[in-house]
Amino acid sequence: MPYKQPLIDDEGRLLCRFCDKRIEPQDLSFVNAYWSGHGSYISSFEHRGEIIHVAAERKFPCHRSCKRAGYRREAFDCQCIDAACNDCKHFQRDGTYAKPDNPFLGPERPSDEDQRIYLLKLIAAGSHFGTCLKFGKPVATNSQRCEMMPCFEHRRAAEYAATSKGQPCA
Repeated sequence: MPYKQPLIDDEGRLLCRFCDKRIEPQDLSFVNAYWSGHGSYISSFEHRGEIIHVAAERKFPCHRSCKRAGYRREAFDCQCIDAACNDCKHFQRDGTYAKPDNPFLGPERPSDEDQRIYLLKLIAAGSHFGTCLKFGKPVATNSQRCEMMPCFEHRRAAEYAATSKGQPCA
């Protein structure tokens, strides 16, 4: 299912991100795009020779009644594109995951190098460890990464098969 920027009809009224129908003011809600980092993203630009990082929000209009099911469907579709072991029906977690120490919790501001190292560790953070039941091997996977595994079968494919426009991812 393709997801788009908010649309406005001919009369300037907002259209729902999920059903493309006009939203009446009393039914207006907002939802974060699945791949937007749960609403925030960081944009960087240069100003007078200095790099400035800005956190921003990206929210999309939707009907209150469409929000839960629409977001869950979008998550499913995006996870099928990611094809990460994290969402595969053959992945069995062993309950452990990587989590780096946070240098921002100390009394002093961390150095630029410490911040850089922490951000690199965050990329690896959130990794879940477990076993691939299909191939019987240990696996480390991360929900923040696109793995595009050709053997991927979504753990909730049966749940969404009935509502899918076209084929579910597996």
